[in-house]
Order: sequence, then C-alpha cells, then structure tokens
Amino acid sequence: MKPYPAWTSFKSPVKFRIPTAENIVPIRLDIEIDGQRYRDTFTWNPSDPDSEISMFAKRTVKDLKLPPPFVTQIAQSIQVNIVVVARNFCG
Repeated sequence: MKPYPAWTSFKSPVKFRIPTAENIVPIRLDIEIDGQRYRDTFTWNPSDPDSEISMFAKRTVKDLKLPPPFVTQIAQSIQVNIVVVARNFCG
C-alpha cells in the first residue's frame, strides 16, 4: 500500500458556487493617493466564501508595495462596484 502524499487532505471539500454571469461582478479600480495611482480591472465572485474584500485589498497593497491608505480605498471601491452592479441587475 502506497502512503498518501503529504499534501493529501481528508477534509470535506470547500463549497464553492460556480461563477456564472449572474454572480460575477466586473470591478474597475482607478485610485490615486498622494500622486501614486493604482488602476485595475478584474471580475469578482461575491458568493465565493473565500473572497474577502478586505483581505484582497491588504494582499494587493502588500504585493504591489502601495502605501497603507490604499487598503481602505481599494476595499471601498470594490464594495461600491458590487453595489452598483447589484442595483442595476435587480432593477
């Protein structure tokens, strides 16, 4: 009998809602703080339980070495994008 690889896990699989046109939100960010600018476009799945806006913002700022005030602005901008799309989608 072969041993299982170290990365094998017996935990139950994460429940994930497959992205569809109904639950994917287009996000456009254009933020400027103290002369430094961050622009990005991507899609966001708000129904994904592993998608936390604040964690995404923190990781983005850390990865791109942006000043800390960008965390709040990125998180707020994503939230606004989601609300706008939800209003337009729901009527």
